Amino acid sequence: MRAKTISVFRKGVALSLIIALVMIITVATGWVGLHQAENIIRMHHWVTETGRFWFVWRLGLYAVLGWSCRKIGQRVKHQTEHRVTLIRMRVSSLLFILLCEYALSGNIGGML
Repeated sequence: MRAKTISVFRKGVALSLIIALVMIITVATGWVGLHQAENIIRMHHWVTETGRFWFVWRLGLYAVLGWSCRKIGQRVKHQTEHRVTLIRMRVSSLLFILLCEYALSGNIGGML
């Protein structure tokens, strides 16, 4: 019983540390955005100037993701208990990719 309590405590501490780390990274990113705005604007202009390269890069990433999803689907074709979960993961990933591409497709709200 005591070992189980210690294990639960360790998991709780680990989860708390992960949450604290994510919070620190978020605050640091916000601070950099506020105090280094001119560098972020320069980086934004560089990314827009080299947009075709980034488009080809994203297409390559999506091709690799599609190929790997196909290979995983072939691997678990006969394991019906995993198919539903994998289909759900594919759909949610596809929706996330579409949302990101929509956000990248143009200026949002007249920013920059």
